[in-house]
Amino acid sequence: MYIRPLTDFETNQISEAKREANKNLTKQRQAVAREIKKATYGPLKTELLVKHERLQPITGRPVFVSLDGETMPLDYELLKKLDRSLERRFWSRTMTIKGVPEKLALVIEYATGEIGINQLPDHQMELLKGLPVVRLDGPSPEELREIEELLS
Repeated sequence: MYIRPLTDFETNQISEAKREANKNLTKQRQAVAREIKKATYGPLKTELLVKHERLQPITGRPVFVSLDGETMPLDYELLKKLDRSLERRFWSRTMTIKGVPEKLALVIEYATGEIGINQLPDHQMELLKGLPVVRLDGPSPEELREIEELLS
C-alpha cells in the first residue's frame, strides 16, 4: 500500500484548520482552568481536571482518509510512521476501516497480526473544519505519471 506525501495545498489546509481549532481549544482550556480555580474539592473538581486534560492542542497532520468508500479522520503523520516501521518486515499487508461510525479504526493486517489506528477524538473533530481528504486506495503519483506517459 502506497502512502503518498501530502501536497503543499493539503499541508496549508491542515495548518489553517489546526490554527483555528487550537485557538478555540485554548479558549476552552482557559475557561475550564478558571472553573477549576473556583471549584472546591470533590467530584466536580475531578471532572473539570479530566476535561482540562482532554483539551490538549491538536498535533500532527489531521486529515480525512478515504479507503474503499469509507472515510475517517486520523493523524496522517502517525499513519506514515506506522507504515515506515512495518515496511521492511511485512511485504504483504492490507488496510481496512473497521468499527461503528462513532469509533472507527484503520486496521493494518499483515502476516502475523494486525495493528489499528483510532480516529481523532470527537472534541477535536468538532473544531477542525476544511481538512483535505486523502485517498489511500488510488494509484501512486508515479503510477499516474506512467499512465499519462502511456496515454500521450
